[in-house]
Amino acid sequence: MPPKMASVASSSRFCYLALRDGYKQFNNSEDIIFEHSCRIKGVNATANLDAYIPKANIYFEVKCHEIFSQHSIYLKKSYWNLLYGQENDFGFSYAKCPDIDEFKIELCNFGIAKTKIRFDIKQFLCHLWGIASQKDKDIPAKLVYLFFKPKMDLEIERIQVEKVFEELQAEIKNIFSSKPIQIFISNNNIELSAIAEYAKVMEPLSKDNTIILF
Repeated sequence: MPPKMASVASSSRFCYLALRDGYKQFNNSEDIIFEHSCRIKGVNATANLDAYIPKANIYFEVKCHEIFSQHSIYLKKSYWNLLYGQENDFGFSYAKCPDIDEFKIELCNFGIAKTKIRFDIKQFLCHLWGIASQKDKDIPAKLVYLFFKPKMDLEIERIQVEKVFEELQAEIKNIFSSKPIQIFISNNNIELSAIAEYAKVMEPLSKDNTIILF
């Protein structure tokens, strides 16, 4: 099978093109790892990050076309205690796990009033658990979300892209600023950031083509 980054629309390909040179704006280190896995403590699962700078402890999750579709908001039963167990890091009240195979993530707890969202909150929670599992709580880490925002020549297409990113940015702001997430990142010493590369084609990330979303 060809690698994922062989696909033109692959987020893996975008990650490599954007960060192989442009990541230096985040850190002077030459050391960057693509496709980095983090084992999640307490469950038999792994969080897969698109890139990692070890010396700076910066993790990257990169998105290309994924924001143009809706995402699952259900987690397997095994994650229940990480959210609602007695020692959860979100500040949620303890709740006994019901006899179910999976459960719904209550978006209202994370500042979202909608039932469907563009931002993959299920994956986001797994990334947070994975990063927290890799380090001591007194060691700082950073999780950066990088999106590709295409520059469109046609006005109608530009307006459509702008609408999508307005919705995405509002979701990110609400989720990242929500009380449970703020408690979690404070407890685990994790900084959050969201940016977008605004360009006609995927290219090295630079200060000139970077938009701050959060």
